[in-house]
Amino acid sequence: MKHIYFFVVILSMGLASVTSAQSRLVQAGVTDLKAGPLFTGGGTVNAGDVAGGTKTSPCGAFSGGALFDFSYTSNVGFDLGVVYDARYINFHNAINTAAGVTYSFGYLALRPELRFSGFLIGVGLGLPVGTNAVGSGGAVSPSIATRDMNALFEGRLGGTVELMQSDLGTLNFTAEASYAFSRPIINSWFNGADNTKNNGPLATLEVGINYLFDLMPYHQNEPAAVAISPGQ
Repeated sequence: MKHIYFFVVILSMGLASVTSAQSRLVQAGVTDLKAGPLFTGGGTVNAGDVAGGTKTSPCGAFSGGALFDFSYTSNVGFDLGVVYDARYINFHNAINTAAGVTYSFGYLALRPELRFSGFLIGVGLGLPVGTNAVGSGGAVSPSIATRDMNALFEGRLGGTVELMQSDLGTLNFTAEASYAFSRPIINSWFNGADNTKNNGPLATLEVGINYLFDLMPYHQNEPAAVAISPGQ
């Protein structure tokens, strides 16, 4: 329920702010503006060092929120995603794989990206909003809180393909990979002062869809018709 709440708040705030700025966007050279909901899902892996005696397993990842697409030409644009971003990762005993702890990290994230045709490149910037640790197989989960999390900073690379177009907008498929330059936790929960083991950075691969409504009528971008009086 909390995830749905974040999704609704993000989408409502974004649409309200963007639709009030159409005239300024036209003056700034934007030829088309679209916005709408997005959802992606995939997996996350620990791309850093693992402490001795433990192993790591990939877990899920998902995000949901709003996407704003600003087109400058038919092939060049700027995308801004405003999403709730969740990542999960597992660490377990090297001998007894059933004994381990799964961690979840939640962020309120901005994803500014440049779009060249269907190619996307950008960054992800996330503000920590929640974390949790769940033990299994007799493993004791550490006590961690949102204040123990680092902000998310990652590079993003991917692509988008239009699936369907209607009078209202377009349905698009996306696939993106990301690599975090920040570690999820400020202080490692396994190795005391050594926060370089079992603490990321995290690498993520997600696919998903978005539906973008056209917020800028096409006739705004077309030259006005020139009236010709009789005799001219």
